[in-house]
Amino acid sequence: MAVGLNDAGGLRLSRSELALLAQRAENDFVGAPTGVMDQMISLQAVEDHLLLIDTQALDVEPIAFAPRSHGLALLVVDER
Repeated sequence: MAVGLNDAGGLRLSRSELALLAQRAENDFVGAPTGVMDQMISLQAVEDHLLLIDTQALDVEPIAFAPRSHGLALLVVDER
């Protein structure tokens, strides 16, 4: 939604700026005290890459990661 509004309105906001606005919407309007990591991943993700995020500087660095090309799989477990 943020990307569409940004494009349609000709706002020219960066993906990091959009992530901060999405975080603010969650924090201020929804009342969910979230960080910016989920929004950054949603807006900056690159296929077959991990995303190294510096949430303080709002820098992102895609890092090549394609385990399928080596016959491997990645399993992520939430142990809560």
